[in-house]
Amino acid sequence: MEATRRSVLRAILPSFLLIILALGPTAAVKVKVIVDNASIKATPEIGSQTLANVALNTVLDVDLKQGEWYKVTTTRGGTPITGFIHELLVEEAGEGEASTEAPSGVPGKSQGEISAEIELRMEESKNLIRQEKDLDKAAEDLRPLLAKAFSIEDRVRQKQIACEAYLWLGLAYAKRGDSYGALKEFRNMFEVDYAFAKEVTRNIYDPSVSSFIDQAEQH
Repeated sequence: MEATRRSVLRAILPSFLLIILALGPTAAVKVKVIVDNASIKATPEIGSQTLANVALNTVLDVDLKQGEWYKVTTTRGGTPITGFIHELLVEEAGEGEASTEAPSGVPGKSQGEISAEIELRMEESKNLIRQEKDLDKAAEDLRPLLAKAFSIEDRVRQKQIACEAYLWLGLAYAKRGDSYGALKEFRNMFEVDYAFAKEVTRNIYDPSVSSFIDQAEQH
């Protein structure tokens, strides 16, 4: 029996090695930053410490993908920094693609302007969801606000904005009958800030929605 097993191994090992050689080395994954001043976080959490900010079109080496976060490496002042960047802030870079400088001369928005823009666009989506109109559009408009939340320097406010966006995304999915999507977004909400999530959901009495929220809280 043992001799037979060894013979089989000797027979298939050369073919296995040839397949590996034919495939060649795995190409390193890179991502390109698609927003200006994107945050690289110490941990894969919204609201965690920002280790560095990187410019639009910066290409980063990826160590691994962890949920919605990429673990990446960059440099600051010549010192290597490894941290996490959210998938909403990047896109996968093509092979051989290099960093390019973003256009200069465009003044950045103040924190007040960023907050006001987020609040205005979120309120527009909330109104659509309350009226159960254009739920797909409301969800599509809410998603980019999560990326904009990373531009908020106040880490507590950053988490609150993300938490509120996930809440309304969950409500949009629940109202259009997407139970999987609703549960996923409500879970994201609790993961970002459990205490704030409890606060913003305490007055939701719709049993079809509260059941999803209860499941998400227990996850």
